[in-house]
Amino acid sequence: MDFIEHRGRHFREELEERLRLLYVALTRAVHAVHVYWVDRGPLPGGDAQAWEWAAIDLLIQQAQKRLDLIEGEASLEVMTEALGGMRLSAPFADSFTRYQTPIETASPRATQTPLPRSRPFQWLHSFSGLTRYAAAAVVDDRGAADETGMEEPAVIADEPVEAADDSRLLSLYPLRGPRFGDAVHQVLELAKPGPVWPEQRQLLHSQLTAQAVTANSEALERVGKMIDRARQADLGDGLRLIDVSAEHRIVEFEFQFPVQQVPLIRLRQLCIAHGRPDAVPASLDAMTLNGMLTGFADLILAWDGRFHVLDYKTNWLGARLHDYQGNSLDAAMAEHHYPLQALLYTVALHRYLRQRLDGYTAEHQLGDSWYLFVRALGLAPGLGVWRHRWPVALIEALDDAFAGAQEVAA
Repeated sequence: MDFIEHRGRHFREELEERLRLLYVALTRAVHAVHVYWVDRGPLPGGDAQAWEWAAIDLLIQQAQKRLDLIEGEASLEVMTEALGGMRLSAPFADSFTRYQTPIETASPRATQTPLPRSRPFQWLHSFSGLTRYAAAAVVDDRGAADETGMEEPAVIADEPVEAADDSRLLSLYPLRGPRFGDAVHQVLELAKPGPVWPEQRQLLHSQLTAQAVTANSEALERVGKMIDRARQADLGDGLRLIDVSAEHRIVEFEFQFPVQQVPLIRLRQLCIAHGRPDAVPASLDAMTLNGMLTGFADLILAWDGRFHVLDYKTNWLGARLHDYQGNSLDAAMAEHHYPLQALLYTVALHRYLRQRLDGYTAEHQLGDSWYLFVRALGLAPGLGVWRHRWPVALIEALDDAFAGAQEVAA
């Protein structure tokens, strides 16, 4: 097929498209449709001249042929009478339609109804969102993004300070930051029973490289041994992570529940009334929660007849064992407002258990908050473990405050 034939086909297809559009215009009118037509004589023949055809010309020509009428303007009136549904109007005859100023009539002004009051904005609140306005440099409450990589020494004047750094802590100093924390979280969640190093070397390598963390043989060995120490360490009263079976734990416990106009100053007042004035920072007093409260706890486990909240932290607190215990550990927790995080997670767990366990009571089944600073776990008894059991009355009071009057009454 040569160029002329291609061009003719193009003109024919373009004409068919204009016919389709004309059909749509003629058949979609609700009351009437007005079509203007000018008799331009016989249509040129052949596809090569199809570009000169008006779609309405082709329709009129075909109608006149089927009715055995002569082509052109002379038979239009007969055609419209034969087809029906149409009316022929005469050509323009020296009458102009000019603009006329509309006649204005006075009308009484109606009293405008005031607009309804705007509803308060609703937000998706989280621990990271709350503490963003406080002093700590917190970014995200899922995984390890709330864990800083810089040294944060806490020197307590009333206690002896160790002069020597610990070589095991120092060996992990280059591995810091949220990406490293995320990798460690993933290994702790995905590790199979038994030692991580060297049996689960591939898991270590894949999780570190996924977070763009150095994964040479030396780094893999250091991280693997650190995680093995953490899993085998006695966290208190004989609890070891490696002994917790899959059916007694929930990994990455996600929660979300509604909050309606809950001022944070009210939460802080409740904490003060129950002996925990430092749980909610005073810098958050101006905030009000309205919408949904959401979060992720690293681990929920059933142990010793109670349900506990565990959260892993890979924060670098220093190179001395002393930095991961006692007042130094409490200071690090307060610096990042982790007690507030632990309190919110415990309230969420309380709600979860209350809805799913028959006969549940917080007094007998709600356990502790455990914050595990993985770098120091297993280096000495109790090292790197922050553990706290919140007063049941405080948890229930906070639950009521989050629920609002209607839910409490129900």
